[in-house]
Amino acid sequence: MKARHITGCIAGVVALVLAGPAFAQDDPFDPEEPDPAEEEEEPVDPMDEPDPMEDPDPMEEEEIEPAPPVEPEIEEPEPSPGERAQEIFEDIGVGVSVGGGVTGFTQSDARDFVDVGGNWEARLAFGTRFPVGVEAAYVGNAHDIDALGLDEDAILVGNGVEGVARVNIPIIEELTPYALAGLGYTRYTLANEDFNTSAVDDNDNVGYVPLGAGVTYRVGRAAFDLRGKFSPAFNDDLLEGEDPDADLDTWGVTGRIGFEF
Repeated sequence: MKARHITGCIAGVVALVLAGPAFAQDDPFDPEEPDPAEEEEEPVDPMDEPDPMEDPDPMEEEEIEPAPPVEPEIEEPEPSPGERAQEIFEDIGVGVSVGGGVTGFTQSDARDFVDVGGNWEARLAFGTRFPVGVEAAYVGNAHDIDALGLDEDAILVGNGVEGVARVNIPIIEELTPYALAGLGYTRYTLANEDFNTSAVDDNDNVGYVPLGAGVTYRVGRAAFDLRGKFSPAFNDDLLEGEDPDADLDTWGVTGRIGFEF
């Protein structure tokens, strides 16, 4: 009987030992066990769900700045041959001009026979805006001439050509002084005479060396030019029969008006 009581006590103790962990896990007051009420999700109101068809608020959309316009590259057309020539002419200076003035012989022996006369010319110039330029010209002149045995109405007329190189000294764009030197030819002829029994030749071919200086003033494309010139002559036999010392060296002052391209 006593042994049965002891055995019952031991069985009770074993049962308590085995039931202890399970009791601890099922304890509703255990702080580590989550509360089912707290885990329950709140119901979602269908009115609060966003409507996929609803337009978004434009104020909430991100503003996108437009890209700057791209300007197309415009290729300039190639200049025509005429435009290229015009640019070259403007850079170096090409002009035409006409004018006139007075001229005479420098030696007194020649002035004893020939009076101061007038001259005229037409010129084509290249390099009027360049440090060095060139000119080609037609030149003419006329003088009264008086000699024993020559018609008193006789006129000494000269026609010729000359070419000169000029050195330009630009002060400002509108004003260009210059110096020149070159070579020329004139054929002198007696005109308007009915008789000639004098020792003056009826004609003569004369060479000369034009030396001078001048100034050009521009207004737009118009050009006004004034120059003085001294021209020593050679191969001049026109008055040799009258006076062997009568050389045909000349001086001249000429004004011209022209146009520059």
